[in-house]
Amino acid sequence: MVIDRDFQIIELQGQVQQLQGQVHAPQTTVAEHEAMMEFLDEQIGELNMEIDNVQEQLQLQQMQQDALHAPPDVMDVDEEEPEEIECYSNVDFEKADPQPAQWGAHSPVASESSVNNLDDF
Repeated sequence: MVIDRDFQIIELQGQVQQLQGQVHAPQTTVAEHEAMMEFLDEQIGELNMEIDNVQEQLQLQQMQQDALHAPPDVMDVDEEEPEEIECYSNVDFEKADPQPAQWGAHSPVASESSVNNLDDF
């Protein structure tokens, strides 16, 4: 009977070690998964920050584009009317038909002798 008990003890110790090994493997796997999840959480946080920065840049660029393409009445323009120049504002201009230029007697256009005469040049 003592031999049977010793044999049972050895057999039970083997089973305990086997069960401890079976428990240890999932614990290791859980720890590895937790470490991977922490790493991925950090990456997600960094990517979210990058996304926020890119969205801010896009909004800024969109505002700049909108400002460039805004119609004049929407743009910030001073509401003041331009000042008139006093010396010209009250002067009445008469409309006259334009007159052709007067050619002098010595003009090459007025002189028949100069037509087709290339010696003058």
